[in-house]
Amino acid sequence: MRTFLISLFLLISSPSLAKVYDGISFSQEEKQIHYDNITTITEQAAFCLERTYSDHEAFHEQNGISKFYGNRRYVKGWEYVYSNGRRLTPIRPILQENNLSLDLELEMENISCVDLARVCLKDGFEKAGLIHQWEKIDKFIPNKIGNRLQHGLQQLGWKMLYWNPNPEKNKEWDINDKEVAPNNPLNVWGYNEARYNSVMNNNTYLYNFVDDKTSLVGFKTSPPAFLNNIPFAVGTANGGYHVFPVTYGLTIEAHSTRDIFSIDNLEYSRFNPLANGGGPRWTRTEKYRTGLLIVPPTEAPER
Repeated sequence: MRTFLISLFLLISSPSLAKVYDGISFSQEEKQIHYDNITTITEQAAFCLERTYSDHEAFHEQNGISKFYGNRRYVKGWEYVYSNGRRLTPIRPILQENNLSLDLELEMENISCVDLARVCLKDGFEKAGLIHQWEKIDKFIPNKIGNRLQHGLQQLGWKMLYWNPNPEKNKEWDINDKEVAPNNPLNVWGYNEARYNSVMNNNTYLYNFVDDKTSLVGFKTSPPAFLNNIPFAVGTANGGYHVFPVTYGLTIEAHSTRDIFSIDNLEYSRFNPLANGGGPRWTRTEKYRTGLLIVPPTEAPER
């Protein structure tokens, strides 16, 4: 069965069989209204990221535990609680075992990488009075897949950029992915060479259509300056496995499997995947070196 799944995944990753998502669209009028409010949406989403991170730091400093904790973190000796199909870390037993006030549970929130992007996008759409547009996109994201989130925004006029800091390393990275995570290919392998070829030949990355395949390619450790002017964008890596908002050239990532006491459940870094200290941040088994970035529209939709 595992061999079959891997083969199927490689098939849909191949340039010749690439397809594009469908099932969501917006009218020209909806796109125009969205464009007219894009500054409000993205600036509010950026403020949401800043506020969330500040809350995280203050709460951790005061209580020694993360306010925003990963909802897929395994806690030895305790079963997950399930909610809406998601595994949630049990909080009350952890607080009890560490002599922390049970009242903290009321302030703590479970989170994942894609949930951080969703929460702040919702905040932006709501501020602009366009919550109905956001609800339509959010409904389109079964299992909260990051690449589907990007596709939904693309239908409102956002632009999809492929990012790859050094295509010459694609094959080397593919070998490394298999070495560091030999038993988990569907989640953490980047398939960097196959997806690069698909983008270059067909303008597709898995099921996403790519609008721009040059601006974020080959920059190595010197990302283009235009990112510093964008209040809010949404990045994905490794086929949408990891999602990271980008604000003014910085990534802010939420992690769903890190220790609940870690200050790094949420973390900031400069978008610079190959640089020391850059993001999206790597782990021992997850190397985020290529993917997609969706950025807000800069021109009104064509009529």
